[in-house]
Amino acid sequence: PGAVAIAEDMSGMPGLCRPVDEGGLGFSHRLAMGIPDYWIKLLKEKKDEEWSMGDMWHTLTNRRYGEPHVAYCESHDQALVGDKTLAFRLMDAEMYWKMAVDQQSLVVDRGMALHKMIRLMTISTGGQAYLNFMGNEFGHPEWIDFPREGNGWSYAYARRQWSLADNGLLRYAQLGEFDRAMIALVKKYGILRDGYPYNLQMDTQNQTMAFSHGDLLFVFNWHPSASIPDYELPVQAPGKYVPLLSTDERRFGGQERQAMDGEHFSFPAQDGDNPERPHIRIYNTSRTATVYLRTDGRQPSADTGLRTVRRKDEAGSNSTERKQEAGRKPERNGDGKSYCSKGKRRKTRSESDSSERKQGRKSRKGTGLEDRKKTITINGRD
Repeated sequence: PGAVAIAEDMSGMPGLCRPVDEGGLGFSHRLAMGIPDYWIKLLKEKKDEEWSMGDMWHTLTNRRYGEPHVAYCESHDQALVGDKTLAFRLMDAEMYWKMAVDQQSLVVDRGMALHKMIRLMTISTGGQAYLNFMGNEFGHPEWIDFPREGNGWSYAYARRQWSLADNGLLRYAQLGEFDRAMIALVKKYGILRDGYPYNLQMDTQNQTMAFSHGDLLFVFNWHPSASIPDYELPVQAPGKYVPLLSTDERRFGGQERQAMDGEHFSFPAQDGDNPERPHIRIYNTSRTATVYLRTDGRQPSADTGLRTVRRKDEAGSNSTERKQEAGRKPERNGDGKSYCSKGKRRKTRSESDSSERKQGRKSRKGTGLEDRKKTITINGRD
């Protein structure tokens, strides 16, 4: 009891991860062996422009419910002599000559971008656990070859060069830093425990997909060149969305084409015949994956200075205007009226009562009408 037993099985045998008393074989997890095969096939046989969002989503999420899967994008087999890791397939010989942080290489830029995106995609959609072969997280450039007769019983390649990941002058360190940030994010927000991701958008034309895990929004733009400003996409719940992690950050070897301190406020919109639901707009940069966190922030007004709230009396007489200090952010509701945002300072009860008494005395003096109570609607309450 409590032991972790992982099955390496390609048959998809039912009951493999069910308890023995239920008629199963009793394994706790099974390897998602189709995922690494998919990534290798994709890199070997398809151009970047031919990557299908539907095929990718289906492969990464196609698993039997109730059977915990271990997701991984490459295995130990690809790290052994005679095969190639993802990093080596992406960057090949450039890994030996162009991995200094002060060197430029389009091959390395593409390879690092896809290396980070593939790993984030795998861990966020592939299963309930994540597997990485040591050294592959920072793109170790060489294979492993244990002593054998064919290599003269040499120990030369029976190693991992951890110094590469610690050298701040090399891009291997940037890949290693991204892996640490990715794992920390997954642990903090319990992504592996959240189950299946919630599919929000599959944009074939722009090779963009969006999905969510709880309050986290994941946006992947796999397109090799299309960076789209004000890209509109649906979200699962309204609120303010702020970026937490991006594969394009400078600390990870990217260009940081979008501001990591940006705020994206949701707004209601309709997609074709679909019912109205919240959307946000982002700068959707090419070959970039970004994770956003939803908060309870509300849409600020375009006004940066004073704000005016109109208050009319019941008889439809002249309206009065209250100007409030700069920095108070209003919202516009569906009826076009302005409302105060939550958390912002409102008048105290004593201030409101005093204002109402003064207004009442003015009305009695000028019109002879009986004192009437004026109301101001704030956040939908009188």
